[in-house]
Amino acid sequence: MRQPSFLIPDIREMLVPEKQKELQEALEEFHPVDIAEIVVGLEPEEQVSFFRLLAKDQQIAVFEELDQEEQSALLSSLTKEHCRELLNDMSTDNRVDLLQDLPEEIAGRLLACLSESERKLTEKLLKYKPNTAGAIMTTELAGVRGHMTAEQSLQLIRDTALLKETIYYLYVTDDQNHLTGILSLRDLVVAKPEQLIQDVASPYVISVTVDQDQEEVAKVMEKYDFIAVPVVDEEGKLQGIITIDDVVDVMKKESTEDIHKMAAIMPHEEEYLEVSPWAMVQKRIGWLVVFLLLEMVTGSVLRNYQTTIDSVIMLAFFIPLLIGTGGNAGTQSATLIIRGLATGELKPNRIFKIIWKEGFVGFVLGLALGCLAGLRTYWMSGDLLIAGAVSCAMVATLVMATVTGSLFPILLYRLKLDPAVAAGPFIASVVDVTALLIYFEIARAILHL
Repeated sequence: MRQPSFLIPDIREMLVPEKQKELQEALEEFHPVDIAEIVVGLEPEEQVSFFRLLAKDQQIAVFEELDQEEQSALLSSLTKEHCRELLNDMSTDNRVDLLQDLPEEIAGRLLACLSESERKLTEKLLKYKPNTAGAIMTTELAGVRGHMTAEQSLQLIRDTALLKETIYYLYVTDDQNHLTGILSLRDLVVAKPEQLIQDVASPYVISVTVDQDQEEVAKVMEKYDFIAVPVVDEEGKLQGIITIDDVVDVMKKESTEDIHKMAAIMPHEEEYLEVSPWAMVQKRIGWLVVFLLLEMVTGSVLRNYQTTIDSVIMLAFFIPLLIGTGGNAGTQSATLIIRGLATGELKPNRIFKIIWKEGFVGFVLGLALGCLAGLRTYWMSGDLLIAGAVSCAMVATLVMATVTGSLFPILLYRLKLDPAVAAGPFIASVVDVTALLIYFEIARAILHL
């Protein structure tokens, strides 16, 4: 099949009334993701004409594949009745995602389009804090009561399957809706018709709470290889489920935020080309001001050692070598520790073992790079003392940089802050200042300045 982006010129030609029937039949074989790609490639007025050609079930599936901004733009072009149908038929989690990102006034108007039951459910989910399990869960789960028989449960699933997010796992509750067990669809199918669900289901259920952070939910699902995880309230009552597709979105969002923070950029949800230059300036300037102030400290250090530099001008030639290598080593350590903390591989209570290990790695790296730097220095200066000063400073700088790069993320983690801000430019700026102090103090001691 040809790629959807290449089909857009053909689609435009078939939007005329006499060819719309042919286009409708052709689109029946397309996947919703591919149709969504076509919608995005069309002009706004073309999008509406194209979207109306889709069957109702296709419209819902395609609409849920669009980004929130694209969904909002499309809704603004559709009739009120069409919007009402789309919103009422959307899955609850996708509907909540859409309304959360809209201005309050627009979200209120769209809420008013919902049926009473859907509106109450949506308002309930909107009350959960952003980035929590409650905010990303769906209530469209396959649930059965423990006192039901396997035959009754199987009939219930047959009757309601099309309305559920997933039916691969069934969640068992009591009459008060407390989560008491879980069983797979396979277990239900092979069970004897007269068997009670409570006798077939497993009572050992891994669940998350409605106020649990979405990143923790992702870790739980990764650890246990779940395709869905149940969400309960503080009383243990089943509130919904979170499926793997939602977790993939969470992991993508969290990794994007971490990358932005590691580069000292305030995170933004819009795509790069959709963010205005002025918004980019606002998101970058804060940390750049902080780094500018830190680099001013570097200038002050150089001024304080002006006499040392004037005495042996050759020392100045190796400043970029030291601070550049130290910054790179510190960033390497910080990146490894941040990743370890994010995946749960590293625990903050092992701080001393982590620091010792990184310090040892820094020492070995320092010896290797110090020898290379010393040879280069001697070749340029012909002075063994200067070469020795650079070599010793390289060893000390690498130890300091790796320890700093591992220590800062752990401290931020313990302070309940995002460790990602400790990487990249921040670590490099701190290492620059410290490396200069180390370098000049070692040089003064070896050269007797």
